[in-house]
Amino acid sequence: MKNTEVKFVYSGLFITDDEWIHPTRREETWEIICVADGVVNIREEDCSEVLKKGDVILLEPHKEHTGTIPSTGRTSFFWLHFTTDKFEKLGIRKRVIRGFSDRSLFRKLLHVSNTKGYPDYAADAILLSLLAELAHTCAEEEKEGGAAVRIAHEAAEWIRINTDKKLTVTTVADHFRYNGEYLSKVFRKVHGMPLKQYIYEARIRAACDILCNTAQSVGEVAIQLGFNNENQFVHFFKYHCGQSPTAFRNSSFNIHMNKA
Repeated sequence: MKNTEVKFVYSGLFITDDEWIHPTRREETWEIICVADGVVNIREEDCSEVLKKGDVILLEPHKEHTGTIPSTGRTSFFWLHFTTDKFEKLGIRKRVIRGFSDRSLFRKLLHVSNTKGYPDYAADAILLSLLAELAHTCAEEEKEGGAAVRIAHEAAEWIRINTDKKLTVTTVADHFRYNGEYLSKVFRKVHGMPLKQYIYEARIRAACDILCNTAQSVGEVAIQLGFNNENQFVHFFKYHCGQSPTAFRNSSFNIHMNKA
């Protein structure tokens, strides 16, 4: 990243409940789209993609991109534009990243860029954090390994889609028919953290995502994530995040939205 300039341009959150198809465009900037709900069918030049919730695509400047098939029902996605003089230095070696979990960064970027009082560099700083997370995700997916590595990645994905359950090391290991101690050892080697910690962080990411992107009450979020009650969820969230769920939600409220 030395001597590489990255500059935030603008961003927003697109939402529609009507049938919709992405218009044909050719931008002067890089664009990132992260699907928050529904399905987005898009093509850049000759490469078509079907993007689902959590998927991210990076669209190159000066290349035509357009919708291919209309989306129906609720469709929403974060979008942001940025410029950089050396994209290859960012370390993002994939143009489509599946199942990106940290959408709270998109929300925070929207809040900061639409709120007076932040310094000029604030949006650029969050953008850099977001790009770093995308680069890290790419690097993790490129790691080589055998069956054990595959199981570690499958376990991580299974945890992601089951954050509404009371997950433990034992329940995850039992699901994949592995010894808990062995799976934890493999998990640490592949993901750089204990399986128990990964479970906690997955639940926190899911909680942050729901708090940022829905109007559900804290009690409803607690139920959705499998906690016994609201107080248990609030205690868990404050312990791991240093603030209450309500305080976290209120820290990222000022965003720009658009619709079809």
